Amino acid sequence: MGMLSGHSVLLFGSGSLVAPVDELVGLLGAEVLHIDDQRALRRLARAEVLGAVDFDGGLEGAGYPIVRGREPSPEALVREQRLVAAELVAKLLSAQRGVALELDAVALLTERMAHTNFEPNDTTSVGGSATMISAANGWMALNLARPEDIELLPALLGQRVDAADWPSVRRAFAERTTAELENQAALLGLPLATVGGAASDEQAIARRQQRATSPWLIDGRVPGPRRLRPSRYLERDTNSLKVLELASLWAGPLCGRILRDAGCAVIKAESTVRPDGARRGSPTFFAALNDGKEPFRFDHTDPAGLDRLRQRIADADVVIDGSRPRVMDQWGVEREAFVRGGGQWVSITGYGATGPWANRVAFGDDAAASAGLVTPAGASTGEPPRFYADAAADPMTGLYAAIATLAGMASGSGHHLDLALREVAGFVNRPGS
Repeated sequence: MGMLSGHSVLLFGSGSLVAPVDELVGLLGAEVLHIDDQRALRRLARAEVLGAVDFDGGLEGAGYPIVRGREPSPEALVREQRLVAAELVAKLLSAQRGVALELDAVALLTERMAHTNFEPNDTTSVGGSATMISAANGWMALNLARPEDIELLPALLGQRVDAADWPSVRRAFAERTTAELENQAALLGLPLATVGGAASDEQAIARRQQRATSPWLIDGRVPGPRRLRPSRYLERDTNSLKVLELASLWAGPLCGRILRDAGCAVIKAESTVRPDGARRGSPTFFAALNDGKEPFRFDHTDPAGLDRLRQRIADADVVIDGSRPRVMDQWGVEREAFVRGGGQWVSITGYGATGPWANRVAFGDDAAASAGLVTPAGASTGEPPRFYADAAADPMTGLYAAIATLAGMASGSGHHLDLALREVAGFVNRPGS
């Protein structure tokens, strides 16, 4: 049963975004009412409607929040339409809490570039750490995002290679299959993905996401058909809700920023031993993501530091968790107890918090490539595929994580919201219906 079961969302008018908004609202469990005539509104009881998206600009005098729909450019791809639809749903859920959310979903894809000197490249990611490389049977996205990743290349390839001698690295890759390389990378904790992946791989099967039909799992399940039950409307003030952001880099902090802009009090938690790696990047981009959040620092190697963290978690209404599942177990944090107590636990990982790949490492560029979110290779020229946008899976996941969290807040019960970078990118990248 979806988080917004029993609620209705009104879509007034027509346009290219009606279908993707309907789909996304449906994945949250709400009933969608399509109305294109003011007279039809008289048949609706005020209490039936959570809010409305007005695509025609003619909806007035309603007793519920209204978000004005904006049409993407005529040449917008289906993936861009889905992002704008996500923007509208986020604004609607925020408006239901009394806050007008400022958000441009498509602009999130290029936000980091505005704060850096990053420039698009044919086979290298905008950020410079990921590259397209050819294995014996297909293209792969190799992400050497951390210094230790470069040191792992000989172990990955099973031979001595000099990372500075890139032609020799490419030759070694060309001698091995994508499956061999992916399996070895998983053992080493190295971000490496086959471009386009395999719809039937064991992780997708375990999570029932072979076609990426949802950007999230809710309490371990892909959202099913909508079911109605009596509506429950919370009078809870968003400003009183505490969000503990226990995440780093881009996706998790972006989710926290959107929740901050939606009126929540966000606390940014960082280990003093291992602070947010984004601090090593652009200071202005880090500030854009994290200004306005209350800082909280703890030492995860010190039992007293973990005690302080667990107390902060107990005091929070939402936890944004950007770590692999085993980390919380090692820290003695009981996610299930937090959810049973009514909290929203938001897991953001590369491949999901459950399944055989739960502890694999992925970043925004390679996760997007694994989902097939790339500019295709030249079939006849042998050109490699190119990365789409800048670490595209990161900002996409931050946006959808915020939507799921806002819906969870409105549901009146606790939920585990499980978002995988690869699955979010795959959901956005699905062909149009």
